[in-house]
Amino acid sequence: MPISIRRSSSAEGRPDVRGRDVSRGIRMTSGPSREIGQGMTKPDTGTMAKIAEATGFSISTVSRALNRPELVAEKTRKQVLKVADDLSFHPNRAASGLRSGSHRCLALLVGDISQPWYSMITKSVDTVCAEHSFALQLKSFGHDRAKALSYLARIPYEGVDGIIINTGDDLGIPEIRAQLARIVERGIHVVTIGQTIPDLDVPTILYDDYSGAEQATTHLAEAWGMPLAFLGAIRGSIPAEDRWQGFRSVVRSHGQTDGIRIVTDGYDYKAGYSAMAAHLRVGPWPRGVLASNDQLAVGAVRAIKDLGGTVGTDIAVVGFGDLDFAPYLVPSLSSVSGSVQEIAGAATNRLISMVKGEAQGTAIPPITAPRKLVIRESSQPPASASGERHPQGEGAYP
Repeated sequence: MPISIRRSSSAEGRPDVRGRDVSRGIRMTSGPSREIGQGMTKPDTGTMAKIAEATGFSISTVSRALNRPELVAEKTRKQVLKVADDLSFHPNRAASGLRSGSHRCLALLVGDISQPWYSMITKSVDTVCAEHSFALQLKSFGHDRAKALSYLARIPYEGVDGIIINTGDDLGIPEIRAQLARIVERGIHVVTIGQTIPDLDVPTILYDDYSGAEQATTHLAEAWGMPLAFLGAIRGSIPAEDRWQGFRSVVRSHGQTDGIRIVTDGYDYKAGYSAMAAHLRVGPWPRGVLASNDQLAVGAVRAIKDLGGTVGTDIAVVGFGDLDFAPYLVPSLSSVSGSVQEIAGAATNRLISMVKGEAQGTAIPPITAPRKLVIRESSQPPASASGERHPQGEGAYP
């Protein structure tokens, strides 16, 4: 990218097109130089001096409220931010970062923003960032390892103080772990959600997926009987493996060697539908299904219906995640819940405290967020526990 040099409009300290006193010297910017009238807008009229005048605070107080909000009272910060918004004034975070060494900006790297869980996490992280006057950069890599590596390689040059990573993809593979180690070495803080990284000591917020799967499988075994199936054995997914292990421990205790393990080629509705339908066509029909996430569960419910079964009568289905839509489906979907706000809040607050120097990133034990089974129509115990339900025999289906 070409470099342009903005020089003073005169040697006598008259303001240049950005309204600055050019006696301070030369400012270098990337990209072509443009004057007003060539696609460049005039600078905002809202300045810290005007905010100070409107609020009655000193300019130094206004500056702290905008750039170091933790140093002022909450009431003061809100009052300053309201006037700043009214005047369309926004502090230059890049310039502020050069002066202070902190950009007040975090990055969030998620597996795939199109998945509802990651959308909810993103919204909650952004809310916490806003409360602390931090900006947020979103990176979604679509479970593509090459794309994730590319994003991580650029992080040191993105003007961020820290990064939160939330994905089911294995972060412990050598290439990704090496990139994360370089990020940490550059002084950029890292917090992970959902998994630890071998030999890299960064704070982690974990889900208790093993226990959640045990709860769900115990419910299915006691209310519906055996055999049971696990839908969503996704290759390379850390959460899916934890959930599978919790499922397997329970079915083994009920006399089923490992349970029926149904592999899917993705995380979405279509993957759940395709894998569930393929299994049901050849049997045996399980009495209950634990899906690795709610999207897979919804796909399974549709596959069961299309093949002549009735969820909640012939077969039970439980999802994982307890997404917003779960109570509104027909039948409403049982699911293993986990507080998105609690998980996102713990991760974001931990990262911000590290950026501010209030907490160290090393030797911090993982925080584990509990899971809880929410039982709804899709797996409520049938009216008669001894009533005839599918499967009707090997390979049979309605």
